[in-house]
This record gives sequence, C-alpha cells and structure tokens, in this order.
Amino acid sequence: MNTYISDKINRIAKKNVLFENIFFSIFSHGLNYLFPLITFPYLVRTLGVSEFGSVTFTQNIANYFITIIIFGFHLTGTNEIAQIGENVAEKNRIFHEILFARFALLFICIVILITSVLFVERLHQTPILYFLAFFAVLGWVFQSDFFFQGIQQMKFLSTANFIARLISLIIIFGGVKSQADIYVAVLGYGVGGGMGGVFCFIAAYTKYQLQWYIPTWSAIWSQIVSSYHVFLSAMAVNLYSSSINLLILGFVTNTLFVGYYSIADRVFMLICAIAIPLNQAIFPYLSKLAISDYSKYYRLTKTITIFFIGGFGLLGLLLYSLAPIIVRLISGSPNQQSVEILRILAFCVPMYPLGFTYTNLFIIHRQKKYIVMLNGLLVIINLSLIYPFLHIWGMKGLAFNNLIIFIAMTLIGIYIIKSKNIIQPILIHDER
Repeated sequence: MNTYISDKINRIAKKNVLFENIFFSIFSHGLNYLFPLITFPYLVRTLGVSEFGSVTFTQNIANYFITIIIFGFHLTGTNEIAQIGENVAEKNRIFHEILFARFALLFICIVILITSVLFVERLHQTPILYFLAFFAVLGWVFQSDFFFQGIQQMKFLSTANFIARLISLIIIFGGVKSQADIYVAVLGYGVGGGMGGVFCFIAAYTKYQLQWYIPTWSAIWSQIVSSYHVFLSAMAVNLYSSSINLLILGFVTNTLFVGYYSIADRVFMLICAIAIPLNQAIFPYLSKLAISDYSKYYRLTKTITIFFIGGFGLLGLLLYSLAPIIVRLISGSPNQQSVEILRILAFCVPMYPLGFTYTNLFIIHRQKKYIVMLNGLLVIINLSLIYPFLHIWGMKGLAFNNLIIFIAMTLIGIYIIKSKNIIQPILIHDER
C-alpha cells in the first residue's frame, strides 16, 4: 500500500514538473515573441519599410552565426543531461564541454564575420550594423538553455529572458525616434539576445554550484561530433526557410522588398513560434519516457502530433482570414504586397510543428542521420526552385516556394519514419 501511495505521489510530481516547465517555457518564448510583437509595428512605422528591411537583413546574418553557436546542443545536450539522472559530476562535465565547444565555434564566427565585412560589398556598406548585431551571438556562447531544459527547471531561463528583453525594450523605445536611429534598433536586438545568455550562465553557476572545469580537446570534439547532425539540420533549415530567402531577396533586389516580405514573414513566424516552447518543454519528458515506459511514450507522441496538426490548422485558417487586418495594424497601411504573401504562408502553418516532431523522434531513437537526410533534400528542393520562382512571381514566388518546402517536409518525413521503422522500442543502438 505504501509503495502504491509512493508511486502515485511520484507520478503526480512528475506531471506537475512537466506542466510547470511547459508554463515557464511558454512564458519564456512568449517573451521572445511578445517582444517583436511590441517592437515590430513600432519599428516599421518609425524606421519605414526600407530601413526595417535593413534591420531584418542584419538580424538574418546574425541568426546564421547564432545557429553555428547553438550547434544542436540545445537538443543533444538536453537529451544527455535529462538521461543521466542526478549525477552532478556528469552534469558539470557536459555543461563545460558544451561551453568550451561554443568558445571554439565563436572564434570561427568572428573570422567569418570580419572576412565577410571586408570583402562582401553588400556587407561592407554598413559594417557597424553587423558588429552591433553580433552582441547576440556573443551572448549565445553562455546560453545554458540545454542545462535548464535537461534538469527541467525552465523558470530560470524564463527569468533571465524576461530581464534581457526588458533591457531591449528600454533601448529600442528610448533610442529609436527616426529613420536615423537604425543603429540603435539593431543594438537593442543584439543586447537583448546577448544579455539573456549571460544571465542564464550566472543562474546556472550560482543556483547549482557548478565547478569550473576545463575539458580536454577530445571531450570538446566529442560534443561537437555528437551534435553535428542536429547542427547540419538547423543550418539546412536556414537554407530552405525564409531566412535564406530574405537574404537572397536582399542581395538581388533592395531592402524595400525585404521589408515588404519580412512584415508577412514576421507575422507567420510569430504564429508558428507557439510550437517552440511546447516542444522544448515536452522533449526532455519524452526523452525520459521513451526509456522508462515505451508504450506511454508512443501514445503520447501520437497525441501530441494530432494536437499540433489540428491546433495549428485552426491558426492557419485564422491567419488567412485576418491577414488584411493584421498587416494594416502593423504597418499602418493596407500594404497589399504583404497581405498576399501572408495568405500564402498561412497554408504552411499546420505543417510547421512537424519539423520538431521529426527531429525529436530521430534524436530519441538515435537516428540523427535522418535529420541530415530530410533537411538535405529540402535544401536541394529550395535552392532549385527559389531563383525561377523569384523570377516568375517576384516576392510571392518566395512564399510559394516556402509552401512547397513544407509539403515536401511533411511527405518525406512520413516516408522515412514508416519505411525505416523509426518508432520502435530499441534505444541502445547508436549511429555514431
């Protein structure tokens, strides 16, 4: 009887931890997307569409560097820490191996940035913008998201994120008053991203008494090798998502067209971003459950997938219907170009969460090679279609291309999972 009561209490405690982490994850990422929801319309109206396009172009460059720094550790590191239980020494080891791996990646990013600013004409025109945006990249070196997600203590991430975003808001609303203040706008975004990582690092050290540890190069390299599948996947996503499309649009046209497209794309991403905190809170729970109770893990995975598709299908329908109203509220004018793009992107919304679902399955079942395979195919499709679509339909061509990519992702992912029998209770094999 005592055992039954103890088990019941443990199950309730685990559920409470899960719901608490879902709440704080939603809160944290809600801040990430509430922040641009507040600043986005203000910057469009204050800077104008063209200067806002410049800010977006600069942020996209910085986001590529952030992808290099993250390098998949947000999933592989989370997975490792979630599965080692209460072993403090192992948590400390993993934390510092990832920290030093990110320092090594930062050096590569700095070399790439300086070289690009010196020799790429488009970047050479306004080099200060890119260095200001790089503050966010520096902050991500210290970002301890993988640690707090792994131990399922998302409240610390939420607190650090809240403080950093508040600082950003003060910089942007206090300093951006006209088109000439574009540098302040970029600095605001950069500092907000950077300070969040620093605050997380301080919280990890002070709360959990981590001990300074310098890992061996082989240990650092091992972390990089174990995460490169996820990194290639994330980089591939950047090569078939609106991120690369906006960069190409910026290079072949001008920042005005980037501004029009980015207004629609920002709204689309704000809607889809609801899936990110849900996934980050659920992933470590699923990772543990796959080992402890496979049948429950299987049922929960199916339930979550159905919920995502149905819920985001409704969001896509609302986005299509309300597109003219949303664009007018943001830009202060009808802006038909952005409305047409947003309505095309609305059809992508129901498929967006499936990317997280596929990635989770491949990581949990130690089949990370299929992440690379799936995203590699999508990169090929995107790069094959983007230029002809842009030539034929202009900005709308980029949106049509985005829709095709999401359809391809859905179908290829289903094919891999079924043909390779990914969902099976065999977790001891490893592709490395």
